[in-house]
Amino acid sequence: KPLATEQADAGMRPNQFSNTNSHLLNMCEIGYTHKSAFGCTAVAFLHKSGIGRTGFGAFVLPLRDNLTCAMQILNHRQIEQKIKRLAIEVMERNTHAETLIVAGVNRNGMRFAALLVAELRQMATAPIALTSIQLNPANPLATPVEVGMPLADMDGKPILVVDDVANTGRTLFYACKPLLDILPSKIEIAVLVDRTHKAFPIHVDYFGVSLATTLHDNIRVDLSVPGAFSADLG
Repeated sequence: KPLATEQADAGMRPNQFSNTNSHLLNMCEIGYTHKSAFGCTAVAFLHKSGIGRTGFGAFVLPLRDNLTCAMQILNHRQIEQKIKRLAIEVMERNTHAETLIVAGVNRNGMRFAALLVAELRQMATAPIALTSIQLNPANPLATPVEVGMPLADMDGKPILVVDDVANTGRTLFYACKPLLDILPSKIEIAVLVDRTHKAFPIHVDYFGVSLATTLHDNIRVDLSVPGAFSADLG
C-alpha cells in the first residue's frame, strides 16, 4: 500500500515519523540519512520492489528534541545471511590456504569474528584459527596494540582482520600495525558495515553492507544477544 495511504489510514500527516517508515526501512538494502539545516533528516534508500527489481526512494523525517531518529539497517535474519555470504566469499579467495587466521578487533569485532569463524569451519577442511586484536579506538597510541596470538605463529599465513564497522579506517589501520613486524602471506579485512568516507589507507575486502553516510551519523551494531542481532543508523 502506498505510504500516503497507510499514513492516512493511521491518521498521520504526510512525512510524520511512524512505524510505517520503520517498516519501509526494514526492507531497505542500503540506506543513509542527511541532517539538513531545516531540522529534518532526509532518508534515501535502495529498496526491493520485487524479485530482481529495485527502486530508489526518499522521504523526510522531522527531528524533534524528544525523538531519536534511528533506522534499522540490518535485522537478525539479514545479519545471519550476510555472515553466511561473507564466509563463502572468504573461502573462495582462500581455497588453497593451509590455515587461516581470523583476528577480531576489540569486543564487537571479536563477536563478529566468532560468528564468521563458526560458518567458515563448516566449509573449510584446513584449520581456522581465531584470535583477538585489542587497542584503544579513541587514542590508538595511548596503549600498545595487543594481539592474542604470538606473532611468530602468524608469520607466513593469511590473516583476516575483522571488525563490526569500518568508519574512517583509523581503528583498522592501527589494528594492523603489529602485523607489519611479520610477513603474512596476505592481510584482508572483513566488516559487517563499511562506511565510504575513509581517512586512512584501508581497503575493506569483504563487507555485509556499504553505506554512504555523513560523518555525523552513527552506526550501532549489536551482536550481544543471540537471536536479536541488529545494525542501526541514528
